[in-house]
Parts: sequence; C-alpha cells; structure tokens
Amino acid sequence: MNTRHLIDYGYFFFLEDSIYDNFFVKIPSGVRTRDELFDVLSEKLKFPEYFGRNWDALDDLFRDFSWIPEHTVILAHADMPMDNPALQRTYLEILRDSAADWKSGEAHKFIVTFPSSLHEKVDEILNTV
Repeated sequence: MNTRHLIDYGYFFFLEDSIYDNFFVKIPSGVRTRDELFDVLSEKLKFPEYFGRNWDALDDLFRDFSWIPEHTVILAHADMPMDNPALQRTYLEILRDSAADWKSGEAHKFIVTFPSSLHEKVDEILNTV
C-alpha cells in the first residue's frame, strides 16, 4: 500500500489530540423564549434532572459541568436567543460570568461563541445600564 497517496488527500486534517476532549453544543436559531432556551440547553447539554429551569439554576450548572466528562464545553449560538432584551441581558451576563469563573487547571473550560455579526449587539446589550 502506498502511504504517500494517503497524505495527498486534501480533505484530511490532523489536529492536536486535545481537540477531541471537547463537548460541542450548537444552540440553533429560532429560540425565542426563556422556556425554549431552557429546553434546548437542557437537552443539548444533558442537564441533570434537578435543573430548576430558572436563571439561578442555569448559573449553577454553567459553573459545574460535573456530568460532562470532556474538559472543554463549547456553547455555540447560531443567533441571539430570545426576543426580550432584558432576558437577553440576563442570559449574556450569566454566560459571561460563568465562563470567566472557570480558571486554568480546573476540571472544565467553558467557551461561549456567537456569530461575529452579533458582536455589536452583544456589546450593546451588556453595556446598557
């Protein structure tokens, strides 16, 4: 077998082994209410049954992840969930604070992403007094 031929395929990528220690979750577009958001997060992140479906409970779980064996939890949003700006702000503050709370060397790392087109909107929501 000619191994050189295998190397020439342009569609193979060789990544650092640590890339496979990620739990990747995509929050789809079209999540319009807090209850819908809690449903999606609970399903995709496999929340424990004791999730209380409120902001405090969400904040607690974003600072725990003990039920997820992978080190890095990546929460990728397709768009800004929920239509209500006050709820968006609460959600963004929880995401920001809980992601910042995870320190290097701890059991998990929490990465939150949004499309680059939402950068200004996220800044605006978080900086509204």
